[in-house]
Amino acid sequence: TIKNLDIPSIVHLFKPQNNLNEKLSFCNKNKINQIVTPLPMYKRIEEKTGIPCALLPYGFDSKIFKPRIRLKLYDVGFSGMLHQNKYYPENAFKVDDLRKNIGKILKKNEGIKLLWKGSDKLSYGRIKRTGSYAKSINSCKVWLATPAAYEDITPRYFEIMGSKTLLICSTIPKSYKDILIDKYNCIEFNNDLSDFEEKLNNILTDDELRKNITTNAIKNAQDHHTWKMRALDFQTIINKTLG
Repeated sequence: TIKNLDIPSIVHLFKPQNNLNEKLSFCNKNKINQIVTPLPMYKRIEEKTGIPCALLPYGFDSKIFKPRIRLKLYDVGFSGMLHQNKYYPENAFKVDDLRKNIGKILKKNEGIKLLWKGSDKLSYGRIKRTGSYAKSINSCKVWLATPAAYEDITPRYFEIMGSKTLLICSTIPKSYKDILIDKYNCIEFNNDLSDFEEKLNNILTDDELRKNITTNAIKNAQDHHTWKMRALDFQTIINKTLG
């Protein structure tokens, strides 16, 4: 417990794959007044703890993730963990091997210029510098994003939108449906990949549709999803907690 906690208290809960139950127990033991989290499961957290829980998504830095070059060098890009190591809790992912299976599909398609940097080994393949990562996103027509553990919607979604690269993502959690909107600021495909190739081919060949979505996405990201906007959202939650 935290000693002498006699003021309103707020916990920001993230990285649920690391000791989630212990984190929730900490909130209960200390009679925390408010939890904020980017996790789509925020309502379940509220029900489990009895503590008000608000959705506070991640954001992005618009000074780093922005349009940089006119010429797109690649069709599709991806960088990140493949979620196949042994350190994730059981049932941490709604779909097993999602990124691995997408990678197989993309690598089989010889007509796609692919930038693939997916690996669970930190020493291999990953884009280590933020500037290089931002340039890589901007060099692709389309960039892939799928949730982290427990459907965590990472900053990557908004970084892609802010880069004026088209975000293509797996099934959007219900609590994010008003934030990530299919055919408005992203393209959504089914978790079972039944429509993945069709939607990807359509978006790569339809330049006008891709332009419309990326134009919507960058304005939406800059207006609503920067870290500055998240700070203002958090300030609103603080004021509400203070009464």
